[in-house]
Amino acid sequence: MTITGTSLPTTEELVIKFGPVLCNVVTNTVTEITCDLETNAVSGNWIVVVSSPNGLIPNSITTELSVPVSTSSISPNSQINFLGGDLITITGDNFGTDASVISITFTDATECVIKSVSMDTITCITKRFTSSPPSTSQVTVEINSVSDSSLTVNMVTSLPQGISMSPTSVSPVLKTDLTITLQSDYAYTLDAADFTATLLSSTDPTLHKPLYVVSVNDAAKTILVKFPGAVSGSYIVQISTTQQGRIMSDSLQLTVEGLVTGVSPLTGSIYGGALVTITGENFSNDPLDNPVKIGDHYCYVITTSPTEITCRTDLL
Repeated sequence: MTITGTSLPTTEELVIKFGPVLCNVVTNTVTEITCDLETNAVSGNWIVVVSSPNGLIPNSITTELSVPVSTSSISPNSQINFLGGDLITITGDNFGTDASVISITFTDATECVIKSVSMDTITCITKRFTSSPPSTSQVTVEINSVSDSSLTVNMVTSLPQGISMSPTSVSPVLKTDLTITLQSDYAYTLDAADFTATLLSSTDPTLHKPLYVVSVNDAAKTILVKFPGAVSGSYIVQISTTQQGRIMSDSLQLTVEGLVTGVSPLTGSIYGGALVTITGENFSNDPLDNPVKIGDHYCYVITTSPTEITCRTDLL
């Protein structure tokens, strides 16, 4: 880069920036400075800024120099899942390294959330598209208010589905195995490493937590997922794959609740010894998982099952 002027300082250490990129001084006279950019220029509209230890050097040039966004490829560019979850890689040049000044959107304004950025590569994960996305979608890459819309992707025409899940109701405090069954003609060989699972609240979009994929059974087309416990409520288990993004999971609804439906008897001796039967849902088979207290006193668990606990009262 060559910068011309008058009465340019020659004895002071100069700092030259073109946008976020430093330009290292090569030659310096009172009328001309040449410098080499440390990296390629970053997309955006910039004015060269020259400063010395005494402050900024006055610049009479107010016209910004535009560095275009240069994209060359997008992968994958077909079978993009309208439910989101696809990892997209865009290659090109002049991207910079600051993810906060980059946005990637599709024709319907759906965002692709930036995961990583380098000068020549951007990776992002798609959000869920509108209910009726176009079969072909334009991809707009915007960096520092300069954009490129030359890339397109083709959307998937049909999606694999999660057909069923068992159980569909669990305790909020007990770890539970969930078995998810996919459609029988699922196109790929099941591999646990290819799947991720997320628990999404049906009422609060900010409430979500990752679930652990324990194993898969390719013959049965099932996925075993560990539920670690969660706040009581209604949820959807969202399954994603590395091959096809998110699987249609609307049927994978999970109710998280601990429910007591009955206690018998309702009276007993203050000296303890009464056998109490508690009925309900989502209890554990392990007595240690189901402590029972009556007031401030424990009722010692004798037997337990998912629907019934028996315990013997202590001296009150």
